[in-house]
Amino acid sequence: MKLFERYKRWLVVLYDLFVIAFSFWFAFFVRFEGAIPPDEYVLCIKLLPIVMIVRIITFYYYDLYRGILRYASMPDLLNIFKAVIVSSVIITIIIVMRPQGLVGFPRSVFLIDPVFLVLLVGNARFLNRLYRERSSLLFSGGGVRLLIIGAGDAGHTVLKEINNNPKLKYNVVGFIDDNESKIGLLIQGIPVLSDMSGIKDIVKKKKVEEIIIAIPSATRQQMEKIVSSCEQTKIKIKTMPAIGDIIDGSVYISQIKDVQIEDLLGRDVVKIDFAAIKTYLTGKRILVTGSGGSIGGEICRQIVKFSPQSLILFGRGENSIYNVHKELKGNNVKLYQVMGDVINKKKLQGVFRKYKPQVVFHAAANKHIHLLEYNPDEGVLNNIIGTKNLFEVCEEYGVEKLVNISTDKAADPASMLGYTKRIAEIYLSTRKYNVTRAMSVRFGNVLGSRGSVIPLFREQIKNGGPVTVTHKDMTRYFMTIPEAAQLVLQACVLGDGGEIFLLDMGAPVKITDLARTMIKLSGFEPETEIPIVFTGPRPGEKLTETLVGKYESIVGTAHQKIFRIKQQNTLPEYIEKDFEDLKNLAVEMDIDNLLRKIRELLSLSLPN
Repeated sequence: MKLFERYKRWLVVLYDLFVIAFSFWFAFFVRFEGAIPPDEYVLCIKLLPIVMIVRIITFYYYDLYRGILRYASMPDLLNIFKAVIVSSVIITIIIVMRPQGLVGFPRSVFLIDPVFLVLLVGNARFLNRLYRERSSLLFSGGGVRLLIIGAGDAGHTVLKEINNNPKLKYNVVGFIDDNESKIGLLIQGIPVLSDMSGIKDIVKKKKVEEIIIAIPSATRQQMEKIVSSCEQTKIKIKTMPAIGDIIDGSVYISQIKDVQIEDLLGRDVVKIDFAAIKTYLTGKRILVTGSGGSIGGEICRQIVKFSPQSLILFGRGENSIYNVHKELKGNNVKLYQVMGDVINKKKLQGVFRKYKPQVVFHAAANKHIHLLEYNPDEGVLNNIIGTKNLFEVCEEYGVEKLVNISTDKAADPASMLGYTKRIAEIYLSTRKYNVTRAMSVRFGNVLGSRGSVIPLFREQIKNGGPVTVTHKDMTRYFMTIPEAAQLVLQACVLGDGGEIFLLDMGAPVKITDLARTMIKLSGFEPETEIPIVFTGPRPGEKLTETLVGKYESIVGTAHQKIFRIKQQNTLPEYIEKDFEDLKNLAVEMDIDNLLRKIRELLSLSLPN
């Protein structure tokens, strides 16, 4: 077998030499209707070596021996056409240049020979591919019986890659597509069987073992509908990534994954003005606090795409910063890992003095609602004093823009997270006329972030349940981490200083429905196999989140998914003593007076 692999290209060359000779002779045979005159036969034999040499050299020039036969495709067929046509022209010129020219040479051979040669050379290559594709299924015992939903380009690519890769061991039995004009058609010999309404019957009739959803451009509503139909079949479901997550627009079999809750909660692809972001960020020195966290890390991933001069990864989690740095290496961007805490102002000053950032994204924060209820001092120090420290250092070192990552919990706050983030919003929004243009970006939950409900539910389902939900009517807003990060960058470009931006979070999701869907996607039945237990709301937790406060309204911006929050009253300008009091009370852990001071500062922001 190894010997064959080593010399198989030479075997292809030998085959081509044979068919070149046979085709040339056959052209004479056809021209003279099976009775080649002796003098014409001699002419054929004399010219044959020239024909073989010219053709084989031309075939080599057009890379007919570099391709892998099992992957023969239209570009290979095009190269065969080119090689045959060019070599035929050269052969014609050689024959014409003979002393006797075309005298005695049957001119129809010039037409018959190339046509027949293309068929012989092309068929051999494509028959080899067809044989390998079919035999791979036979030798794998038929493979897993697979149904592909989506008979478009992505579905075609999935089928082609399956056929080209015997190790995948799939046997595609058909396609499902809602485009009625495609039903009954064949794709590489595989039929489009039905639309989605017939999927249950198709699965039963064709004994389908697995389903792949090959529609990367599907909207959230379309994915929900498709998955809902597939769940009735009790068959394992896989999918392609959403079109916005496909890096170069191409679809690969390696990207196929089990359907996750993120595929159903993810929204339609958001249009981002990448040109405007690139214009602003390219060549800039950028610092991201909390760069090892879910949002901070994703902001870093998005930033490197726009070729900044340097990116400073600032945070206190050594392992998480190291991991983000390792992931981003090789992007031709200077990366610096800096361990530090925004509470430490002198550390910040040293970092800014050394790296001279021009744009700062502030993602460092204590965000765990329930922990902050029991540790309000930490929330105050990190979320309020840390933000103030960062802004003052930005001012001191001439930073152009500071973008503060806020939360929907800051709208009519009812928790320590909300209180501290709201005070930070107010503080930054009243500094709009200073050197640094500061702004905040408010949004809700991001899918899969650390400490969020989705990883918790996954772990509970993995352990056999129960899945714990605080209240049957609880709802939350969700968006994907990449979408949130991209919109934060877009808001940075839009902001002139003093704004509190709000990202469009779409419709709220009922947490009970989320739990049920995740249980079903894991192959279990809610209640019967994995129970759902309601535990009651915890301190600081609302049943429904509000994105805009009672004394706030929203106005549109240049981007349809980004709004600006308009205050219905004049926000207070906190004085230095307010922050000194907060810091001292937090450091001394005087919790009662700390909470009293927080309520006092927030009451100043309410209308009289």
